[in-house]
Amino acid sequence: MEKKKSQKPFYKKWWFIVVVALFVIGLIGAELDDGDEVKGEPKDEPTKVVTSAPVKAEVDVEADAAERQREIDELATEMKKAEEEEAAKKAAAKAKAKEELESMDPKSRIEKIVTDKLKNKTNTDKERIVSVEQLPEDDESLYFIVLLNANENLTNNLTRHSMLMDSKEILEPISKIKNMNKVVLQWQLPLIDSYGNTKDGLVMTINLERDALDKINWENFNVEKFPDVSKTYFEHPAIKK
Repeated sequence: MEKKKSQKPFYKKWWFIVVVALFVIGLIGAELDDGDEVKGEPKDEPTKVVTSAPVKAEVDVEADAAERQREIDELATEMKKAEEEEAAKKAAAKAKAKEELESMDPKSRIEKIVTDKLKNKTNTDKERIVSVEQLPEDDESLYFIVLLNANENLTNNLTRHSMLMDSKEILEPISKIKNMNKVVLQWQLPLIDSYGNTKDGLVMTINLERDALDKINWENFNVEKFPDVSKTYFEHPAIKK
């Protein structure tokens, strides 16, 4: 009796094993492809998305900053140019005024100094200059008496101090007039006499000669020292109260 050949189960056959292996490999490959498609993030694309916008923004910021700085620089240049032009105009005007002042005769020069520094009228609307008198000496030794109306103030002490300050304001440039040997500055205010009548009267006199004019440092000068440096000094009792 002939023996039957033994048959292997189908799962032990070689071709079955190959088919299963190929099927498994196919499944794994499909899962990998599906994962990449879902994520949608190719390796080289994140670099483009992440870096392109910030780089452009940084460039724009730098460009804006450069433009603003350029505008600031231009404005600064224009302002500096305007300041230089203004300074040049002031210097030219000052030089012209000085030249005109020096070309005047001494009396006209004193009158201009007074009106430039103290104005044409007082705070009570009186003419500032009463008189400017040149006493006869010679061209190399000028002697002037200048009589002015003073400003009135709230108190006698304030009125007095105001006259002293105004005296300094005009005596400094007057002292620079060539050949000015002596200047007597007089101030007047309305005074009431014993009968109740009001009349302008002398309330202060400052008499300065050349040696005193040369010694005074006007920048640091204390106006309360006028009585000490004057050859003669006078104050009316009415402004001492």
